[in-house]
Amino acid sequence: MITQKISMKKLLFVIIFFLSTILTRAEGFGIYVGGKLGYQTTKLSAARVDINAGLNEHMVLGGFGRFVIKNFVIQPEMTLFSTSQIFDLSGTDATHLNISVETEQQSLAMPLMVGYQFFDQSLIKVRATAGLVMYYVLGQNNQNNYNNQSLDVEANKITWGSALSVGVDFMMFTLDLSYSFGLTNIVEREIVDIGGHTFVMDNTRQNFFTITVGIKLFNYIYEE
Repeated sequence: MITQKISMKKLLFVIIFFLSTILTRAEGFGIYVGGKLGYQTTKLSAARVDINAGLNEHMVLGGFGRFVIKNFVIQPEMTLFSTSQIFDLSGTDATHLNISVETEQQSLAMPLMVGYQFFDQSLIKVRATAGLVMYYVLGQNNQNNYNNQSLDVEANKITWGSALSVGVDFMMFTLDLSYSFGLTNIVEREIVDIGGHTFVMDNTRQNFFTITVGIKLFNYIYEE
């Protein structure tokens, strides 16, 4: 996992350096750097178990860089957020167990988005992007309601997702709405023993609706 994290960081640095080198020699481009704040609603789904995941609003804090080349957009981001999922693990007719499991995670998301700015006016700009997202778990806590005991279910440190986003810029302010969906499992097939009964968690994915507002703290625009 550590090697995968380091490799991803190196890849991002190489991409940013490569883009910076090209953009300094290009015509009709812009570079923007800013911060963003927002909230995120999360739903976790899994096969083989019944899961009720309510919408949980969580704060999102992060920053972004944006390269615009004749309305083509490349935008790397980094955001810090917390998520909470509620699992309802129903037992068989023989056990009659209904056990809720709540997981809390603090994570770092690193999306790399590409897209197109299809409306470009002096005050308002509208864009659509899509991209790949790497999630890194910074910390987690799991608890279930069966005898109030801790549940030994640990999420993968690194997971991957993809995202679709639409955004609007008004002067120096930004508004973005995105949907992210998991490409890899948060929890690899886990066999959980609770009260002498076995439950299986499998094929977990994490999905997000996120809305953020931001501000451009730095921008450089070059036109021929």
